[in-house]
Amino acid sequence: MHQKTPANQALLKIILEHEPQSLVQLERLSNRKKSNLSRTLRTLESFGIVELPVHKGRLAPKVIATDFQLEFGLNS
Repeated sequence: MHQKTPANQALLKIILEHEPQSLVQLERLSNRKKSNLSRTLRTLESFGIVELPVHKGRLAPKVIATDFQLEFGLNS
């Protein structure tokens, strides 16, 4: 699962520390393009790691899971 990359871990830390109120603000903080952020955040949202509430008409990402455990099996 590539979602748990160092870049995405750094992104989650930025969101936790700076609490951006829009993707534009997060784009500036993270030096990542808005289109890339949007795709990554939607994926992280599907795993229950972030929420993407709308604040004043803008997506304002919030981290809701800070510790995870990954289980993987080939014989299921």
